[in-house]
Amino acid sequence: AVPTAPGRRRWTGAVPCVVAAAGVAWGGALTLQAPAPDERVTAAILPLDIRTYRDAPVNEVGPDIALAPDGSFLVYVGPDPESRTGTALWRRPLDGLEATMIPGTRGAFWPLVSSDGLSVLYQKRSAAGTTNDMWKVALDGGLPTRAPMDWVPLRDGRSLVVADSGLEIVRGTPRDIDPSRGLAFQELRGLLSISVSPDFRYLAHGARDSIIVRTPDGGFRAVVATGSSPTFLDNDLLAFRATDGTLQAGRLSADRSRFTAPPVTVVPAVMASGSGAGVYSVGHDGTLVYRPGTASGESRLVWVDASGRESPVPNANPRIYNGVALSPDERRVALSAGTVGRTSDVWLTDLVTGATTPLTRDGLSSRAAWRSDNRTLSWLHFAVATPAGRGRDAVGLGSVLPAAVPIVSIRNVDASAGEDSLPGPWPRRVDELAWSPDEQFVAIRTTEAGTRNIYIRRLAADSLVPFAAEPAQERGPSFSPDGRWLLYVSDRSGRDEVYAESFPGGGNRTQISLDGAREAAWSRDGSRVFFRGLDGWMTAAHVSRGAALTVERLERLFDATPYHANQFLRMYDVSRDGRFLMLKSEASGPRTDVVIIRNWVRQVKRQLGQSRD
Repeated sequence: AVPTAPGRRRWTGAVPCVVAAAGVAWGGALTLQAPAPDERVTAAILPLDIRTYRDAPVNEVGPDIALAPDGSFLVYVGPDPESRTGTALWRRPLDGLEATMIPGTRGAFWPLVSSDGLSVLYQKRSAAGTTNDMWKVALDGGLPTRAPMDWVPLRDGRSLVVADSGLEIVRGTPRDIDPSRGLAFQELRGLLSISVSPDFRYLAHGARDSIIVRTPDGGFRAVVATGSSPTFLDNDLLAFRATDGTLQAGRLSADRSRFTAPPVTVVPAVMASGSGAGVYSVGHDGTLVYRPGTASGESRLVWVDASGRESPVPNANPRIYNGVALSPDERRVALSAGTVGRTSDVWLTDLVTGATTPLTRDGLSSRAAWRSDNRTLSWLHFAVATPAGRGRDAVGLGSVLPAAVPIVSIRNVDASAGEDSLPGPWPRRVDELAWSPDEQFVAIRTTEAGTRNIYIRRLAADSLVPFAAEPAQERGPSFSPDGRWLLYVSDRSGRDEVYAESFPGGGNRTQISLDGAREAAWSRDGSRVFFRGLDGWMTAAHVSRGAALTVERLERLFDATPYHANQFLRMYDVSRDGRFLMLKSEASGPRTDVVIIRNWVRQVKRQLGQSRD
């Protein structure tokens, strides 16, 4: 076990809704129990070694702390003692000084303590590394087991279940539920974001920065605020993380269609995870734990040469970035930035001055790609579709997680004219695109029945044909500078590797990497292929191109672990002189503060008035 440092515990007076009586022992020494009943509101700051999970896209990484329902212990994502960059789950009792690693949780993230406090649910990447699986481990020992991804345990032996008829709250667990109910939904993040009122009559969830209150069957639905991560504190009392980072709380009307008065700020700054979820947890006993701050997963632009030597981009500010596209003249970079998982826009940064300006302001745009004229930029605009007419989802989770229908947008960034949409045909889902050097073709990554495939669209003929479409997961298409080869990543061998395939006909395929790799890019002259290995190192494959493509040698360049990675999207670009434009992850230091407030819900009720129902 790695013990926490006991010497930094201290009182805080900066948290609203806290009444800190002098001499209260709980904040000064967590080993002492206050006499029951104790209605005093006390606060303490607990330093923990919380680690950021790096092996999944930022927008899939949720809150890294979870409080037991009875408020007796905290589970958090900490270090894996056997891996420099790995994670594991740790348990810290709030009446003790030592944290212990939970056996069997190496590689875990996004924890959730079960309603009975006896086990922990968590996410872990699949063996192939292409999806998140949900696991469950008992806190008193035993091996982890795969948990279903279409139900969440609630209080009093009930479960929130996704069935063909919509969301349902039922008694029992999946062992007791009739399989004929049609449990089919696989969107784990949607279920984990739902809060259920104590009387089980209403649900609250966030969707595209909107706070929605609804009934399980979808017969009633109301948008009550802007923000994320709502949590019922009582039947008519709702807390949520506002878009300004504050934690707010308000009283809902009798019909739950609105707040009776504007919500008030109860915590000044609550961190958001990469998924956009607020990093806070409330126990049934009224205890609040949260990470103070603004956002995790932040990074800043830096240049890194082939030896790993780093130099800053002038005036580069940290933000949540999720995409890098260097312009052909290498003076500007198009960035996807925002609150990942909630909002994203395309921004332009001048690499000489550092001046940054937004190209879009809709919160639904990302994944930019330059055209060869150095002025035109395309990107994906993810318009939100309504759930009407979508079959089962119209009464199920369709209104919880609205469908995002991508539109390929394009505009001249040097002109005042607005954006325009590029007409189809396009696949039903477009997740990524790359232009050929002659701009007669577009390589598209799409998803069909959970499988990522690469299609080619020939603009002159408006044809759309599969290029790398098989049961494996393919992504990251990139044309060689001469347009004769298409680079992509596939897990057809059982793990991610980089391949180059002849274009346009295909069929002549070369595997570039040997020991697992992602995020591949061509050098500007086509003589090298760069990729990030599964060990975090950046590698250059020196290649010769002719009738076939041959790998002459592999050259390990530098450890890219400190720089933002993404399993599906390339998080860097390369200049003509071989420098890498990368996103340096903002370090949070060796320890992370977690604020704990006892009897917090009681104090919020006092401020807003006692519950009426």
